Amino acid sequence: MAFALLGLSVLEALLLGLAVWSGLQWATGGVGAGGNHLLHGFAGASAVCFVHCLAIFYFVGTGKDLKEGTEEIGPLHEEARKRVRGAAARVHPLATFAILLTLWAAISGAMAYAGSLPPWAHFLSVLVALFLNAVAIPVEFNAMRQNVAFIRRVDELLREIHH
Repeated sequence: MAFALLGLSVLEALLLGLAVWSGLQWATGGVGAGGNHLLHGFAGASAVCFVHCLAIFYFVGTGKDLKEGTEEIGPLHEEARKRVRGAAARVHPLATFAILLTLWAAISGAMAYAGSLPPWAHFLSVLVALFLNAVAIPVEFNAMRQNVAFIRRVDELLREIHH
């Protein structure tokens, strides 16, 4: 799952990169770049929402499964609860704010297009959103990798108990 997230994150980065590139083209007077920028920005913002929601709900689902699955393995039950809380504490705020700031960047882009916000404000919101996305993805990826390793450990112990 972690590598699926990584693959989708690469797609997200490409779409966001296209949005930034076409936005800069548009800002410097590139013909036809405006429509491309709107399309790339929408696609990039949609990818951001999808990737980070995927990470959030992955931990919601696996956290519930780990809590239930470790009940019969006494010592691991408390460790599972701590791991789930720790992963949620690391991933959920970053993922949520990456989504919110990316949506704000998209909304500020629409406002700049309509003339109710200066383009530099949109550009600034894009930079902040890109920075937070760049911080969030590695945290999500590492948390998923650690979670998968722990799930494998629990699976092995459950197999030993049931055989």
